[in-house]
Amino acid sequence: MPELSTREIPFQLTELPGQGEKWEDNAGLTGQIVQVIRHWPAGCQGLVDIAIGHGDATWVFPDKPDTFVALDSATPVTNLSEPIKAGEKVWVVVRNRDSVNPHTVSVTVILEGNL
Repeated sequence: MPELSTREIPFQLTELPGQGEKWEDNAGLTGQIVQVIRHWPAGCQGLVDIAIGHGDATWVFPDKPDTFVALDSATPVTNLSEPIKAGEKVWVVVRNRDSVNPHTVSVTVILEGNL
């Protein structure tokens, strides 16, 4: 039986005022997304939206399509058991609804499975 591997995918994203982007990385293993850690520094004021998913259209956090979470000075950790396959993309969408300031947020996705 293959040895279980853990992979950490870190995203650190700076969005300009009024901008948004989708960032992707290859899952690299078949297994599960076991944890997502999001960090909004002080000053985001609930204006920076984050959503996390994988593949073409699987939303992981929040788990409803086209929904986002925006916080301020917070680092929530969510434990999951979301199946994922090697070759799939893990993605993060960040939207900065602040019309004046850029903001940098971070997301870490932890996967466990087989290479």
